[in-house]
Amino acid sequence: MAKKKFKKVIAEIVEIEGKGRCSFGHKVGEKFEFDEFGPNKKMCGYALVALMPAVNVLLHGGKFPWLPKRETLYWGCPHIQGPSIKD
Repeated sequence: MAKKKFKKVIAEIVEIEGKGRCSFGHKVGEKFEFDEFGPNKKMCGYALVALMPAVNVLLHGGKFPWLPKRETLYWGCPHIQGPSIKD
């Protein structure tokens, strides 16, 4: 059986709301590369859990009907002082 190939997904922190400081220590401009095993480095649990549904869709080649041209997808961290992340 052939091994399934997953796409890679890059997520970048573009904004940190609230006081402009993430309690986990993430910084604007920080990037995470996702593959079938998860992100390439440690990531706050709040942001990770919020991102994974979208990341899983993209890893498997899916798309979102509200983004027909595959524009940048913006996702927010649910933590009150969390970062805004784009995929």
